Amino acid sequence: IDADQQVVHPLAGMHAGRIYVDIKDLESPLSELKAGDRVSFVLYADSDGLGAAEVRLGTDTSPAPFQGFGGTSAPVFDGEQLVGSTVEVLVEGWPPSLEDSFRRAFERFGALRSSSVSRPSRPGERPRGIAVYTSLQSAAAAIEGMHGKLFGGKALKVCFANEADQKRAEKLQARLEAKAKEAEAAAARNATSSRADPAVGGEAALEGRFFGSVSSWKGRHGWVVPETPIVHKEMNRHSGFVYVSAKDLEGALQDPRPGDRVSFEIYTD
Repeated sequence: IDADQQVVHPLAGMHAGRIYVDIKDLESPLSELKAGDRVSFVLYADSDGLGAAEVRLGTDTSPAPFQGFGGTSAPVFDGEQLVGSTVEVLVEGWPPSLEDSFRRAFERFGALRSSSVSRPSRPGERPRGIAVYTSLQSAAAAIEGMHGKLFGGKALKVCFANEADQKRAEKLQARLEAKAKEAEAAAARNATSSRADPAVGGEAALEGRFFGSVSSWKGRHGWVVPETPIVHKEMNRHSGFVYVSAKDLEGALQDPRPGDRVSFEIYTD
């Protein structure tokens, strides 16, 4: 696909600026495309560059959430996250007496655009809150971390407020699982090679410490999403994820959870 507008992303220069689309990403009833068809879509990024998901034939009256056509106004999976749009998480059962702590409890999973708690309007209803995240991955981490937790003696029900976000989260999880399998295979291939880090004569890629959030953790290794863009020739690999090994965890950090905010130094191998 040729985008209508310039897409600002580190991988946008791959494939002469074109965006890959797979038949599995065509939304029903669309089953094929012809050259010249105008389409709307959301973008994702992987190691092969930018791809189009949720592809529909587009017109100027296409419904939300498609806010444009193949350009920078569409949400983008940046490093396997959906950014550029907001994602609402519905929280049922949050005690009204703890309204002041609602934002603190949920912003530890990622940046919040807004949050609110409302009291029941009818007898028998549960109080509810809305946490509006700036990325799909943060919202998914909040649901995983808070659903079923006991507050005020009752279990919270935490879920996506919109079905479209739920479907995107399922696609995101499938991509992350595929990435994890790739990483495990690469780790097995390199198991006999020495680790290239500054302590044993490897290459220190950049000076200073960086901040990010844990994307996934598989017991002995995982991936971190940097909070700010890191300028380095290797950052196009692994869709911008930064690999972390259990041997690099310091102090009391032994079992990171998705959504944990961490600081780290960077090396290349």
